[in-house]
Amino acid sequence: MSDLTSQITLGFAVDSEARFENFLPGSNTDALFELQDFISHSNSGLIYLWGSEGTGCSHLLQAATHESRSQGHNAVYIPAEDLLDSPTSVLENLQDLDLVCIDNFDKIAGDSEWETAIFHLYNRLAAQNAKMVVGALASPRELGIKLSDLKTRLQSGLTLRMDLLSDYEKMEVLQYRAQLRGMELPEKVAHYILSHSSREMPFLIDLLGQLDAEGLRVNKKKLTIPVVKTVLEAIV
Repeated sequence: MSDLTSQITLGFAVDSEARFENFLPGSNTDALFELQDFISHSNSGLIYLWGSEGTGCSHLLQAATHESRSQGHNAVYIPAEDLLDSPTSVLENLQDLDLVCIDNFDKIAGDSEWETAIFHLYNRLAAQNAKMVVGALASPRELGIKLSDLKTRLQSGLTLRMDLLSDYEKMEVLQYRAQLRGMELPEKVAHYILSHSSREMPFLIDLLGQLDAEGLRVNKKKLTIPVVKTVLEAIV
């Protein structure tokens, strides 16, 4: 068994903090509810989540994986970009799973070989009443999928659009995720972060990890603007 095949079978690494219960949805409450209901109550089917980077698609796909596993099911999370350097045969071992979550689907859209492989995977999963969740930057109609049968399959499921969080909602996410790490992030410090760095959520979450490390180094649980400045200057 190849390393990637083994990795897929066991599941790619899933962020331990990416859970339904710590996802602050903002205007994406309906999408969160629909996905939770799908994972907990549906026997089969497909959900297609799409939205620009930072809307939370990756968080929800990983949360769905965690939730399915907690219910005793076999589930994997697969970032599509990690498939591209491997043969499509790596997907052949997934037909016995209960849930397959494929993130960043736009990375393989337009690749005829991978589109065909995903199409057949979907059919195998459907035949055994399993589930698939797909995450992408655009809707199925706009993604540039060449294989019409695959586009039809993706459009047959429930399509959920994810919206970007407001700056205030991003501050709430940062403060909550800081709390999960045992840190205190005062509102004025969170506001400073948004005013002096990228507002993209992946960057902000990564920054929070670096702030956690710096806080541990200087033995501070309450983040301050000088600590934030130090970390931001190191990044730049």
